[in-house]
Amino acid sequence: MRGSEPNEPIPSPIQELSIAEAEVIVINEAGLHLRVAMRIVEVATKLAEAIEIRTEEACANAKSMLDLMTLAAGPGTKLRFAVTGQQASESLRRLLASLSPDEFEVLPTSS
Repeated sequence: MRGSEPNEPIPSPIQELSIAEAEVIVINEAGLHLRVAMRIVEVATKLAEAIEIRTEEACANAKSMLDLMTLAAGPGTKLRFAVTGQQASESLRRLLASLSPDEFEVLPTSS
């Protein structure tokens, strides 16, 4: 039986999760409108990771159109994308790649 020897590690079913974050500024004069929110939801729902988008006042599940619209993110709003999961960095990269440079400015990350 595995794990029965004194110094043998017990196998864990829990997998390592990572967190990846990025900030963007809404530059579209219409803000985070339905078409843009729909694109975010379409990409996010294809990913296994949990994805939150935050403003200073609110937090939304990126897989929920209703949540995204409650952010009421107008022009100039800073959004923080936080992705949690096994492939967090890759999922964040895919999500950011779906954003149009005419609608969002991705801010440089501090390393």
